[in-house]
Amino acid sequence: MLVYKQILNLEQKMTDNNMFIAQRIRAARLQRKLTQQDLADKLNKTSAAISDIERGKTQITANDLIVFSDLLGKPIEYFFGEDFGGDDVVDIISIIRRLPPEMRKQQLPIITMMLRMSEITSNMQSSDDPEKQKEAVGEFYELFLPYYQTMDAMMVQLKEAKSNLESLLT
Repeated sequence: MLVYKQILNLEQKMTDNNMFIAQRIRAARLQRKLTQQDLADKLNKTSAAISDIERGKTQITANDLIVFSDLLGKPIEYFFGEDFGGDDVVDIISIIRRLPPEMRKQQLPIITMMLRMSEITSNMQSSDDPEKQKEAVGEFYELFLPYYQTMDAMMVQLKEAKSNLESLLT
C-alpha cells in the first residue's frame, strides 16, 4: 500500500511539473507574440499538438523542450520555474548561451565589468561616507580605464570598417 501511494505521489508530481512547463511554454510564446501555428510550423507539428502541449495534455520530450527553449529565446531553467529577476535577464542569459564559445569568452569579461561598474556607481551614490565614496571612485576608475581603452580601440576599428564599407557602396 505504501509503495502504491508513493507511485501515486510521484505521478502527481510529474503531472504538476508537466503542467507548469506547459504554462511556461505558453507564456513565453505569448511574450514573443507567436501563435501556436508559428510554433507548430517551426517544430514540424500541428497547432493541435502545440495546444495539447500548452494545456499539459501531452508530455513534452526533453528534445522538444530544448527546441522550445531555442525558439522562444529562454534558457531551459526558465521552464522549470527558475526566477532570474525579470524577462530582460532571461533574454540576456539566452543570448549569451547561444553565442559560439569563442565569442562568449570575449563578451563575458566586458559584460561582467559593465555590471560591476554599475554596482560600484550605485554603492557610491548610496553611501554618505566620504572615505567609502573615494574608495568606490578609485575602484571604478581602475575598472573603467581598461574598458575605455578597449572601447577606444574598438571605435578606431569601427570607423575604419565604416569607411571601407562606404567606399564599397560608392
